[in-house]
Amino acid sequence: MQRFPDIPAPELVEVDSEASLARIRQQYYEKTGHYPDVNDPETFELEQLNYESNLLRDDINRSAQQNLLAYADGAMLDNVGLLVGATRLPASSASTPATVTLVTGHPDFVLAAGYNVLASDGQTSFVTTADYAFSASQTEGEITLVATDPGTAGNGFLPGEITQTVTPNDWIGAVSNTGTTQGGADTEDDDSFAERIFLAPGQFSVAGPYDAYKYWVLSASAAISDASVESPEPNDIVLCAVLEGGIIPDAPLKAVILETCSARDVRPLGDRVSIADPTAIETSGEIRVEVYKANASLANQIEDAVRQEADALAYKWSGKLGRDIVPQAFEAIGQKKSGVYRCTTTLAEQTLNNQQFPLITITAVDVVLVDEEEV
Repeated sequence: MQRFPDIPAPELVEVDSEASLARIRQQYYEKTGHYPDVNDPETFELEQLNYESNLLRDDINRSAQQNLLAYADGAMLDNVGLLVGATRLPASSASTPATVTLVTGHPDFVLAAGYNVLASDGQTSFVTTADYAFSASQTEGEITLVATDPGTAGNGFLPGEITQTVTPNDWIGAVSNTGTTQGGADTEDDDSFAERIFLAPGQFSVAGPYDAYKYWVLSASAAISDASVESPEPNDIVLCAVLEGGIIPDAPLKAVILETCSARDVRPLGDRVSIADPTAIETSGEIRVEVYKANASLANQIEDAVRQEADALAYKWSGKLGRDIVPQAFEAIGQKKSGVYRCTTTLAEQTLNNQQFPLITITAVDVVLVDEEEV
């Protein structure tokens, strides 16, 4: 995959199957005095030799491309990242704030790290990762619960859905999460890692450039899908982040972002770094797909495909800050389908700033049959 389509693809060795086969046949003729014709038995062997040699050329070109950010993947991308001091982010665990209700008459005590609570599905486990001290005068306290297994499975539990205590404690009467769990992410994928590698050289500056701060925000957690940096006043740096699916980071994740971007070897002296919540710009609209009557049998298939692709595009955009709402992108989804005369949408075009992200709901996909002779 070419991540930078405007950059021409490098080619160490030319791959031209017809030219190489002609060259092999000519060399065979020069050595034997017989030019192999289409029906000659040796032609099959020469064609097989040509096929294998072109596969080798393809491998040579691919191996060369794997040294470049535009093409590298997997372990090769990891090695490219090392050239600029960037490493792939590991999977992260979901977390949530929670409240513990204490038993009347309890003494001073410390709730040790590892206190285990199950979510409502009876399978997803959350634990405390720090010790919490409670005095005898407290009736309740605040803790943070972190999923035991990294990944996205711990995301999305609503307040009050993590209550099943596993670790016994005589002084805790009840526990319940007060926020929706978030922050869980799988190991950083190739494209996200490649974007951070592209931004990584900015981290070497001591002047606090835009790319440097964006790099460090994205490096705080693999769950962060996009970030923006603003400087409304000299030395005032306002960071903004959004998670995949248009989720706004909660307090624990924002604290991690601030900690990452305020480290002594990251934040330039004099910069005042803060973090702001992004604003969701909610909008909705319908998509109308006009299908030729001759393709009426494809109407349901077209409707399902347009719905699926439109929802996927809306979901992708929800994780991008400053992503303008461009209705033509949704119209193009239906327009490119075979048998479609015209595709339109009621979505309105909107320009967003770098602290806004779109939350687009496609309320309906209407398929209308039209007569070829009438359009």
